Amino acid sequence: MYPVLEKGVKTIGSLQVRNRGTIGGNICTAAPSADGIGPLLVLNTICEVSGITGSRQVPLENFFTGPKQTVLEDDEILTSILIPPVPYKYGGAYFKYGRRNAMEIALLGISVYLVVAEDNKTCTDIRIALTTSAPTPIRVGKTENFLKGKDLTNYDNLSEAGKVVLTEAKPRSSWRSSAEFRYELLEKLVPRTIKTAFSRAVDEGNK
Repeated sequence: MYPVLEKGVKTIGSLQVRNRGTIGGNICTAAPSADGIGPLLVLNTICEVSGITGSRQVPLENFFTGPKQTVLEDDEILTSILIPPVPYKYGGAYFKYGRRNAMEIALLGISVYLVVAEDNKTCTDIRIALTTSAPTPIRVGKTENFLKGKDLTNYDNLSEAGKVVLTEAKPRSSWRSSAEFRYELLEKLVPRTIKTAFSRAVDEGNK
């Protein structure tokens, strides 16, 4: 039901890390590069946190306040992760760019959730999340709004989305990659990831 999440978590660390670690730990570490967070963002995940004074629900999009920083108070822990059901003709995709296939921190992570209309062309809903593209994992609402109602069989629309996303991302330079290189990756790989999610959404609708 959640292939985008499956794709993301399968790229976390090593087999040993994936067997011992948890999704909650991936969230609470709050690393800008966390592979599990992007897919959860596009699935509109809600975090339930509990403390001495009771429990509260926080949309994952609002959970991060900075690199490796969250809204959790000193007396609070994450107790539940709530993921809404996905609709008919949904497609998901996660793309991780790195130098190797295992034990790699993403130089860039792109997650896409997409729903198409009955015509198998028109985007009726889309959510896009980026990791290692800002101080925290982010959704790119301007790019999402640009694509809603667009014909996704027209690659010009996808190509333009790759340009729009550059106005929302804020990658930094580090010893692992320059900001300029990450911008180049975003422009090329965001359309490619959207196309993958679109193909999966159409395939689901044709089953």
